[in-house]
Amino acid sequence: EKKQADVAKFKNSERFRSHPRIAYDSIRIWSRLSNTSDSLEGIYENDVYQIAVLRNEFNQNTWAGFITKSNTPLWEQGQIKIEIEKSDRSYSVKLYLRNYDLNILNITDRHPVLHALSIQKITPNQVKSSANNVPRPWLDYQELNDSVTYLRIGTFNGGLLSKFDSAYQSIIPDITRHRYLIVDIRDNGGGS
Repeated sequence: EKKQADVAKFKNSERFRSHPRIAYDSIRIWSRLSNTSDSLEGIYENDVYQIAVLRNEFNQNTWAGFITKSNTPLWEQGQIKIEIEKSDRSYSVKLYLRNYDLNILNITDRHPVLHALSIQKITPNQVKSSANNVPRPWLDYQELNDSVTYLRIGTFNGGLLSKFDSAYQSIIPDITRHRYLIVDIRDNGGGS
């Protein structure tokens, strides 16, 4: 992972190029996940990956989890990281390891994504601060004094577009009455 030549060689390999992918559309995905009632669907994060898990529209007993962000150059957005199939009382989980080896698990008594990946589920309205791993609000606005306002934007998640529009419309009149605005985007991982 640390040598660019080795990463380039791996990305040219059949193993990398043939690995299944999903077309990544952040606005559509985050919008869907903002309104889901499915207990497995969601955004999951650990120190290496952020994945989105979605139920298969054509088979209600299967889910796919794919990369939305990766801290390793070996994985890219849209690549399938985990596949889940539910049977009567258990989940069959296909987990692709960091080197793309396949690990098949049978999980009966635990959440299949959390157990298989040692990962944390987050909500689309929260982002994880990389500084202290504490979920923080996606937007925070404060009037600090008579001349300074503060706006913290924790994400540019496309699924929150309508919420951003509403928030901006409500705070813009207040912001314009002050001389200075601090815009804080620390730990904002980006998005749309």
